[in-house]
Amino acid sequence: AAALAAYMVYRSTSDTQEDVLLKLPANPQSLADFEYQIDPNGVLRHSTTGETFKFIDQPHYVALGEQLQKDLVQMMVSDYKLKLMHLPIGAKSDEPRIPIYHTENLATSNKILVIVQSCGGRRPETVGLWSRSLCIQVDIKTGTIFSYLKEAEQRGYAVIVLNPNANSVKVNGTDVPVPENDTPTNHLLYVWDNILSKAKASHIFFMAHSLGGPVVVELLKQRADALDRISRCAFASSVHTISPEDKQNVKFLNFIQRRTRNWVKSLNDIDEYVNDQYTESTGCPCVSSGQMKQDLVPPTIMASAFNFFEDPKPYDEQQQQHQ
Repeated sequence: AAALAAYMVYRSTSDTQEDVLLKLPANPQSLADFEYQIDPNGVLRHSTTGETFKFIDQPHYVALGEQLQKDLVQMMVSDYKLKLMHLPIGAKSDEPRIPIYHTENLATSNKILVIVQSCGGRRPETVGLWSRSLCIQVDIKTGTIFSYLKEAEQRGYAVIVLNPNANSVKVNGTDVPVPENDTPTNHLLYVWDNILSKAKASHIFFMAHSLGGPVVVELLKQRADALDRISRCAFASSVHTISPEDKQNVKFLNFIQRRTRNWVKSLNDIDEYVNDQYTESTGCPCVSSGQMKQDLVPPTIMASAFNFFEDPKPYDEQQQQHQ
């Protein structure tokens, strides 16, 4: 809503409703049908004028965003060589199923990065994106996971990109739940039970954004073997909380305190420790993201997150080093 409000300043008063409808392609197949393209710097620009995105109307904005998402998924496959996998495993094309994506070395790499985007109230088609509006108004490097994919490849990680928003599919106009993936939490539990827990990797790392954080915390609470297998969890402005009952689970609490870190919204220097009433409720060490905009936290903290993954020292030693 905030992004749309910002775009209202660009709305052309000369556009009538008929003008808007004429600018909507009947059956778009690519951004070119909207007369837009992504320039070499990852910025969305008009194909003819070279101008950056101009808000016309809500239907145009939604349709363009949906096409952009489709094109970006194709880029994940073509440019970053991600492989498509459908869940539940073995589901046929005429059965409810959802897509996730992974690198080809998922079964062989010693290190796996699991990306869990924010979930709840967002469109299922946002797989692989931190924010669709950032892709439109800033650039795709900022709005997508592409930078993480590139960095992970350079560091020798396999990557699996989850799809926690896609919990149902349309069948004859009706939403039908996807078996064993009908909620964001069940989706992650299914991926853990059927893929990650069986992986050969010695090190499994999580990057969870915003509402994806509570989903990962549920995994840690519901699967004891996850506490043994997962090396580190990086939370990007996660909104999870830890209850007094959770704190009674010594193994879980030890993991949260020593092997996770939450980069919270703050204008303090990035990685500076933040302590307040909110951060205490998360149960995990909280540091500044250097950023106050929720969707900008993941791209801002990428270098810090990978450094955290690869730092051999536990949290308490790292904290002492900063004091």
